[in-house]
Amino acid sequence: MGKLERVVIIMAVIILLLVAIMVSGGVADAKDTRSLISAKLAIEKDICPTVKSVIRENGTASVVVTTAIQMGHSACTVVKCAIEEGASLEQVIFGAVAAGASPDVISRCCTEAGARPAEVAAILAREEFGGLGYTPPGSPPVAIGFPGGGRSGGIYISPSGF
Repeated sequence: MGKLERVVIIMAVIILLLVAIMVSGGVADAKDTRSLISAKLAIEKDICPTVKSVIRENGTASVVVTTAIQMGHSACTVVKCAIEEGASLEQVIFGAVAAGASPDVISRCCTEAGARPAEVAAILAREEFGGLGYTPPGSPPVAIGFPGGGRSGGIYISPSGF
């Protein structure tokens, strides 16, 4: 069997897989999403157009983002591409959090993709996201003191100890 025949067979299998997923009514769970991302990635050769395509065709943004990150793709790239496709910012953030991306990476990548920083911060601060460390503007400052109470100079070290 020649190279051309192998390529044609592989492409036919991928097309049949895509058609089967579309006929079945869309992406049902992460396993289906993983298969769809893998199939699209074989065609697209890049994760960004793959993420955009899967979201556009029949994927829930949160499931697509979670699955793509768990497959080992860059969280920042996946988040940016999902936002560029017009996916719900909340779903994108939810998917990234579910995949284990850190809040600083999520917020940086969302804002780099064009999301409003205040909107990203408000979503990350919500209770369902665990209040991931965001303090909204206007919050009272936290008072910080020295250990041990009123002395402000730390611990006395005798010069004879050197």
